Amino acid sequence: MFNDSDTKTHNFSKLHNDHLTDDGESSEGLLSKRDVVAERTPQRNLAWIISTVLFALLFASSVVHQIIYRPSNSYETGFETDLGPAKEAIFLKQVRFYGGIFVNETGQFDLHLNPDTPRYSGHPTRGLDAAWDVLVGSYIALDDEEAARISRNASKENGAYYVVPTVQHSLHCVNYLRKALYFEYYPSVHEDRENIPNYWTHVDHCIETLRETIQCNMDMTPVPHIWAQHKQMYLANTELVHTCRDFDALLQWEKEREEHS
Repeated sequence: MFNDSDTKTHNFSKLHNDHLTDDGESSEGLLSKRDVVAERTPQRNLAWIISTVLFALLFASSVVHQIIYRPSNSYETGFETDLGPAKEAIFLKQVRFYGGIFVNETGQFDLHLNPDTPRYSGHPTRGLDAAWDVLVGSYIALDDEEAARISRNASKENGAYYVVPTVQHSLHCVNYLRKALYFEYYPSVHEDRENIPNYWTHVDHCIETLRETIQCNMDMTPVPHIWAQHKQMYLANTELVHTCRDFDALLQWEKEREEHS
Protein backbone atom coordinates (compact mmCIF):
# COMPACT_ATOMS: atom_id res chain seq x y z
CA MET A 1 0.00 0.00 0.00
CA PHE A 2 1.07 3.54 -0.62
CA ASN A 3 0.60 6.27 1.84
CA ASP A 4 -0.68 9.64 0.84
CA SER A 5 2.74 11.03 0.28
CA ASP A 6 3.73 8.06 -1.80
CA THR A 7 0.58 8.36 -3.83
CA LYS A 8 1.13 12.05 -4.45
CA THR A 9 4.71 11.35 -5.45
CA HIS A 10 3.63 8.56 -7.81
CA ASN A 11 0.90 10.62 -9.40
CA PHE A 12 3.19 13.59 -9.90
CA SER A 13 5.86 11.34 -11.36
CA LYS A 14 3.35 9.70 -13.70
CA LEU A 15 1.99 13.07 -14.76
CA HIS A 16 5.48 14.38 -15.27
CA ASN A 17 6.56 11.34 -17.31
CA ASP A 18 3.45 11.55 -19.47
CA HIS A 19 4.39 15.05 -20.46
CA LEU A 20 8.06 14.42 -21.22
CA THR A 21 9.58 13.17 -24.41
CA ASP A 22 12.70 11.06 -24.60
CA ASP A 23 14.88 14.17 -24.60
CA GLY A 24 13.18 15.57 -21.56
CA GLU A 25 11.07 18.25 -23.25
CA SER A 26 7.45 18.70 -22.43
CA SER A 27 5.38 16.64 -24.84
CA GLU A 28 2.42 18.92 -24.33
CA GLY A 29 4.46 21.94 -25.41
CA LEU A 30 5.95 20.04 -28.32
CA LEU A 31 2.59 18.84 -29.51
CA SER A 32 1.26 22.36 -29.26
CA LYS A 33 4.05 23.67 -31.54
CA ARG A 34 3.45 20.91 -34.04
CA ASP A 35 -0.24 21.71 -34.11
CA VAL A 36 0.58 25.37 -34.89
CA VAL A 37 3.02 24.38 -37.63
CA ALA A 38 0.48 21.95 -39.05
CA GLU A 39 -2.10 24.71 -39.14
CA ARG A 40 0.24 27.28 -40.77
CA THR A 41 2.05 25.04 -43.31
CA PRO A 42 -0.78 24.86 -45.93
CA GLN A 43 -1.18 28.64 -45.85
CA ARG A 44 2.55 29.22 -46.23
CA ASN A 45 2.78 26.69 -49.05
CA LEU A 46 -0.12 28.35 -50.86
CA ALA A 47 1.45 31.80 -50.50
CA TRP A 48 4.79 30.46 -51.75
CA ILE A 49 3.15 28.80 -54.76
CA ILE A 50 1.21 31.96 -55.65
CA SER A 51 4.28 34.20 -55.37
CA THR A 52 6.35 31.76 -57.45
CA VAL A 53 3.71 31.60 -60.17
CA LEU A 54 3.39 35.40 -60.25
CA PHE A 55 7.16 35.81 -60.48
CA ALA A 56 7.32 33.27 -63.32
CA LEU A 57 4.54 35.07 -65.20
CA LEU A 58 6.24 38.45 -64.77
CA PHE A 59 9.57 37.04 -65.94
CA ALA A 60 7.96 35.36 -68.96
CA SER A 61 6.15 38.58 -69.82
CA SER A 62 9.43 40.51 -69.65
CA VAL A 63 11.18 38.00 -71.91
CA VAL A 64 8.35 38.08 -74.44
CA HIS A 65 8.35 41.87 -74.42
CA GLN A 66 12.11 42.25 -74.84
CA ILE A 67 12.86 39.37 -77.20
CA ILE A 68 9.73 38.41 -79.11
CA TYR A 69 7.62 41.55 -79.08
CA ARG A 70 8.92 44.39 -81.20
CA PRO A 71 7.35 47.76 -80.40
CA SER A 72 5.65 49.32 -83.41
CA ASN A 73 6.97 52.84 -82.85
CA SER A 74 10.67 52.69 -82.13
CA TYR A 75 14.11 53.27 -83.60
CA GLU A 76 14.60 49.56 -84.32
CA THR A 77 11.22 49.00 -86.01
CA GLY A 78 10.31 52.38 -87.44
CA PHE A 79 8.34 55.40 -86.26
CA GLU A 80 4.98 56.47 -87.61
CA THR A 81 6.78 59.30 -89.42
CA ASP A 82 9.12 56.87 -91.24
CA LEU A 83 8.47 55.81 -94.82
CA GLY A 84 6.02 52.95 -94.31
CA PRO A 85 7.04 50.56 -97.11
CA ALA A 86 10.70 50.87 -96.14
CA LYS A 87 10.17 49.79 -92.52
CA GLU A 88 10.76 46.18 -93.52
CA ALA A 89 14.35 47.19 -94.36
CA ILE A 90 15.10 48.55 -90.89
CA PHE A 91 17.76 46.55 -89.10
CA LEU A 92 20.23 47.57 -86.41
CA LYS A 93 23.95 46.94 -86.41
CA GLN A 94 27.01 48.24 -84.63
CA VAL A 95 29.32 50.30 -86.80
CA ARG A 96 32.79 51.55 -86.02
CA PHE A 97 33.24 55.07 -87.32
CA TYR A 98 36.34 56.19 -89.22
CA GLY A 99 37.53 59.60 -90.35
CA GLY A 100 39.20 60.48 -87.09
CA ILE A 101 41.99 63.07 -86.93
CA PHE A 102 45.18 61.86 -85.31
CA VAL A 103 48.81 62.92 -85.01
CA ASN A 104 51.09 60.68 -87.05
CA GLU A 105 54.66 59.62 -86.31
CA THR A 106 56.06 62.79 -87.86
CA GLY A 107 53.97 64.93 -85.53
CA GLN A 108 51.55 66.04 -88.27
CA PHE A 109 47.75 65.86 -88.32
CA ASP A 110 46.42 63.01 -90.43
CA LEU A 111 43.08 61.43 -91.32
CA HIS A 112 42.27 57.78 -90.69
CA LEU A 113 39.94 56.40 -93.38
CA ASN A 114 38.31 52.99 -93.68
CA PRO A 115 40.25 50.98 -96.29
CA ASP A 116 37.27 48.66 -96.85
CA THR A 117 34.80 51.29 -98.09
CA PRO A 118 34.79 53.64 -101.08
CA ARG A 119 36.43 57.04 -100.71
CA TYR A 120 33.99 59.86 -99.96
CA SER A 121 36.36 62.69 -99.09
CA GLY A 122 39.41 64.28 -100.60
CA HIS A 123 40.13 65.82 -103.97
CA PRO A 124 37.31 65.06 -106.46
CA THR A 125 37.63 62.10 -108.79
CA ARG A 126 35.16 60.21 -110.97
CA GLY A 127 35.30 57.29 -108.57
CA LEU A 128 34.53 59.54 -105.62
CA ASP A 129 31.57 61.10 -107.44
CA ALA A 130 30.24 57.66 -108.35
CA ALA A 131 30.44 56.57 -104.71
CA TRP A 132 28.39 59.59 -103.65
CA ASP A 133 25.81 58.90 -106.36
CA VAL A 134 25.20 55.49 -104.79
CA LEU A 135 24.70 56.99 -101.34
CA VAL A 136 22.35 59.73 -102.48
CA GLY A 137 20.34 57.38 -104.68
CA SER A 138 17.19 58.52 -106.45
CA TYR A 139 13.52 59.13 -105.75
CA ILE A 140 11.21 56.28 -104.70
CA ALA A 141 7.90 55.94 -106.53
CA LEU A 142 4.83 55.38 -104.31
CA ASP A 143 1.35 54.26 -105.38
CA ASP A 144 -1.86 55.94 -104.24
CA GLU A 145 -2.25 53.83 -101.08
CA GLU A 146 1.37 54.32 -99.98
CA ALA A 147 1.31 58.04 -100.68
CA ALA A 148 -1.88 58.47 -98.63
CA ARG A 149 0.00 57.38 -95.51
CA ILE A 150 2.72 60.04 -95.57
CA SER A 151 2.25 63.13 -93.42
CA ARG A 152 2.41 65.63 -96.30
CA ASN A 153 0.80 65.33 -99.68
CA ALA A 154 3.07 64.52 -102.61
CA SER A 155 2.49 65.60 -106.17
CA LYS A 156 1.58 62.93 -108.67
CA GLU A 157 3.78 62.62 -111.72
CA ASN A 158 3.48 59.98 -114.46
CA GLY A 159 1.12 57.93 -112.31
CA ALA A 160 3.29 57.85 -109.16
CA TYR A 161 4.23 59.92 -106.13
CA TYR A 162 7.97 60.47 -105.68
CA VAL A 163 9.71 60.74 -102.30
CA VAL A 164 13.20 60.32 -100.89
CA PRO A 165 14.08 59.17 -97.35
CA THR A 166 15.45 62.00 -95.21
CA VAL A 167 18.73 60.13 -94.75
CA GLN A 168 19.42 60.40 -98.48
CA HIS A 169 18.31 63.99 -98.72
CA SER A 170 20.77 64.73 -95.91
CA LEU A 171 23.48 62.89 -97.84
CA HIS A 172 22.61 65.02 -100.85
CA CYS A 173 23.25 68.08 -98.69
CA VAL A 174 26.61 66.74 -97.51
CA ASN A 175 27.53 66.07 -101.12
CA TYR A 176 26.43 69.56 -102.17
CA LEU A 177 28.56 71.17 -99.46
CA ARG A 178 31.46 68.97 -100.51
CA LYS A 179 31.10 70.22 -104.08
CA ALA A 180 30.83 73.81 -102.86
CA LEU A 181 34.30 73.46 -101.30
CA TYR A 182 35.71 72.33 -104.66
CA PHE A 183 33.83 74.91 -106.74
CA GLU A 184 36.57 74.98 -109.39
CA TYR A 185 35.93 71.29 -110.06
CA TYR A 186 32.14 71.72 -109.79
CA PRO A 187 31.38 75.12 -111.39
CA SER A 188 27.69 74.20 -111.70
CA VAL A 189 27.11 74.84 -107.97
CA HIS A 190 27.50 78.56 -108.65
CA GLU A 191 25.30 78.64 -111.71
CA ASP A 192 22.30 80.93 -111.37
CA ARG A 193 19.31 79.22 -112.97
CA GLU A 194 15.57 79.73 -112.68
CA ASN A 195 14.78 76.11 -111.79
CA ILE A 196 17.23 75.70 -108.88
CA PRO A 197 17.89 77.71 -105.71
CA ASN A 198 20.84 80.05 -105.87
CA TYR A 199 24.13 79.07 -104.30
CA TRP A 200 23.77 80.67 -100.87
CA THR A 201 20.15 79.65 -100.48
CA HIS A 202 21.13 76.07 -101.20
CA VAL A 203 24.10 76.20 -98.83
CA ASP A 204 22.02 77.62 -95.98
CA HIS A 205 19.26 75.10 -96.63
CA CYS A 206 21.72 72.24 -96.36
CA ILE A 207 23.34 73.59 -93.21
CA GLU A 208 19.94 73.94 -91.54
CA THR A 209 18.80 70.50 -92.72
CA LEU A 210 21.91 68.80 -91.40
CA ARG A 211 21.74 70.68 -88.10
CA GLU A 212 18.14 69.62 -87.54
CA THR A 213 18.80 66.05 -88.61
CA ILE A 214 21.78 65.65 -86.29
CA GLN A 215 19.84 67.11 -83.38
CA CYS A 216 16.86 64.89 -84.18
CA ASN A 217 18.93 61.70 -84.28
CA MET A 218 20.79 62.77 -81.13
CA ASP A 219 23.47 60.10 -81.12
CA MET A 220 24.57 59.83 -77.47
CA THR A 221 27.76 57.81 -78.02
CA PRO A 222 30.38 59.50 -75.81
CA VAL A 223 33.37 61.03 -77.62
CA PRO A 224 36.46 60.97 -75.37
CA HIS A 225 39.35 63.43 -75.64
CA ILE A 226 42.78 61.86 -76.01
CA TRP A 227 46.07 63.60 -75.26
CA ALA A 228 48.30 64.01 -78.34
CA GLN A 229 51.84 64.19 -77.05
CA HIS A 230 53.39 65.55 -80.26
CA LYS A 231 50.96 68.48 -80.37
CA GLN A 232 50.60 68.93 -76.62
CA MET A 233 46.85 69.11 -76.97
CA TYR A 234 43.69 67.02 -76.71
CA LEU A 235 42.03 65.53 -79.77
CA ALA A 236 38.49 64.17 -80.00
CA ASN A 237 38.53 60.40 -80.56
CA THR A 238 35.61 59.99 -82.96
CA GLU A 239 36.48 56.47 -84.11
CA LEU A 240 33.92 54.79 -81.91
CA VAL A 241 31.37 52.00 -82.20
CA HIS A 242 27.84 53.31 -82.73
CA THR A 243 24.48 51.53 -82.88
CA CYS A 244 23.03 52.39 -86.29
CA ARG A 245 20.30 51.52 -88.67
CA ASP A 246 21.72 49.40 -91.47
CA PHE A 247 22.04 51.82 -94.40
CA ASP A 248 23.14 49.04 -96.79
CA ALA A 249 19.87 47.23 -96.07
CA LEU A 250 17.95 50.33 -97.16
CA LEU A 251 19.93 50.54 -100.39
CA GLN A 252 19.23 46.87 -101.09
CA TRP A 253 15.52 47.38 -100.44
CA GLU A 254 15.45 50.33 -102.85
CA LYS A 255 17.25 48.30 -105.50
CA GLU A 256 14.85 45.36 -105.20
CA ARG A 257 11.81 47.63 -105.22
CA GLU A 258 12.99 49.37 -108.38
CA GLU A 259 13.65 46.04 -110.08
CA HIS A 260 10.11 44.80 -109.32
CA SER A 261 8.35 48.03 -110.19
